[in-house]
Amino acid sequence: MKRRWTEATFLTRFARSVTVVHRRSTLRTSQVVKNRAFAEGKISFAFKSEIAEITEADGKLAGVTLRDVITGAIPDLDVTGLFIAIGARGSGPLYLT
Repeated sequence: MKRRWTEATFLTRFARSVTVVHRRSTLRTSQVVKNRAFAEGKISFAFKSEIAEITEADGKLAGVTLRDVITGAIPDLDVTGLFIAIGARGSGPLYLT
């Protein structure tokens, strides 16, 4: 679990901002790693969310549509880059196929 939060922190070196989309309501990692992630001003969190759709414009990534796993709300998020970390034991459909 620690690795993906370390990767999010690493990505802040290259991006103006990093949004971590996380299907749970809390981070499952050490308190030290949590503190680092929450202290990083460039990282924001979309808890209880998953990516529902990836959108493009002119052949380039333009955004993602999120889905709140509790309420079903579907906010859009403008992005210019996407990094997917599924962990060592992924359980989603991409990992299982």
